[in-house]
Amino acid sequence: MGTTSVVVGSLLAALLAYAFQVFGGRMVGPVEFAPVTILWTVQFLAMQVLYQPLEHFVNRETGRGRAPAINQALLFGAVSGGVTAIAMYLLRDLFFDDLTYVLMAGVLVFGYAVFGYGRGRLAGANQFGAFGIVTAGEAGLRLALAISLVWAMGALGLAWAMVVAPFVAVAWLPQAGIGGPRADFAKNLTPLVAASAFGQALLGLPPLAAAFFGADPATVSVVFMTFAMYRGPIWVLQGLMARLLPVFVDRVAQEAYGELRQWMGRLAYGGLAVASLALVVGFLLGPPVLGWLLGEGFRPDALFSGLTAAGVVIAAAAGLMNQVLLALDRLPAITYSWLIGFLVAAIVAMSLPGLPYLRIGTGFLVGEIVALGGLYTRFLRMRFEVLPEGLEEATTMPPDERLEA
Repeated sequence: MGTTSVVVGSLLAALLAYAFQVFGGRMVGPVEFAPVTILWTVQFLAMQVLYQPLEHFVNRETGRGRAPAINQALLFGAVSGGVTAIAMYLLRDLFFDDLTYVLMAGVLVFGYAVFGYGRGRLAGANQFGAFGIVTAGEAGLRLALAISLVWAMGALGLAWAMVVAPFVAVAWLPQAGIGGPRADFAKNLTPLVAASAFGQALLGLPPLAAAFFGADPATVSVVFMTFAMYRGPIWVLQGLMARLLPVFVDRVAQEAYGELRQWMGRLAYGGLAVASLALVVGFLLGPPVLGWLLGEGFRPDALFSGLTAAGVVIAAAAGLMNQVLLALDRLPAITYSWLIGFLVAAIVAMSLPGLPYLRIGTGFLVGEIVALGGLYTRFLRMRFEVLPEGLEEATTMPPDERLEA
């Protein structure tokens, strides 16, 4: 039941988010909608780079019975929101010099700290029904407010709908809880935020890389839309990550390393197998399907389509592997794996000759494979000399030897 609630809530959220963008764009037109797209980008980066790590950390600690108090999350959100507002003030020309949008950007980023904290507490306490409701409720409230406000306020109404939506989590905070011991946010969030930044760079920077390599504007648009369409399932998968993390935390508490090794092996080898299939499907079906959905002007090259599809599958598998290492409190292993994957992707793309989009597709796939391999290798080489606080002392044998024993 819990998995169903998470998946349904995530699917509804994705569909409602798409509806908001289509409705808003058609109601106010491309020019007035431009500041809203900037706010959407700010929201996306805040959630993926800052607050997904926050949510996962709170999820893990709640599962261990030591959920951190909300005041530290609020401080983290306030600092992040303040920095965002300053950055948007310096870039206020993106908002046509309307300082209202600058203020909104800061409040928006703060709001998602509350949203991430609330979802983390609910997931860690196995309250997945409420988790699914909050996930879908945020997107539903945003769309409902947009429909109500756009008639009188135009684009500003859409922006206010975005700002208010994440505070839907407040209604579930009494159920989720806000109290708890003080946690070392800096120690735990810094490596997670860094890993998330490198991982999101692999997924989000290809359009900028295409422009850097000299691609024309049409090609840049094709690269953007191809990645945007193929990475859609990852956003749904993020709900599943929240569902699985408490399971992995429980397995660590029981020292069930054999089961964790099975999970890592299945994700690593299964991810590579599915990616191979995605490469073929993306090569054969990706171009005609995207051309039909988006228009022939957005039809990607077949090889680029296949490379992108395969890379996104690897990214999804690696994202789930992150949760195992997070449960084991092996944060540096996550950060280094994604850092090396990002660097390898950049080196490959810059070293290869040929068309920009093929260089990008190849670099992306290779970088994701390197990151996945790094996560799996670091797990296999791990010695359980230091377990998370509160667990029983473990042997110093590697996982393979320990499991055989």
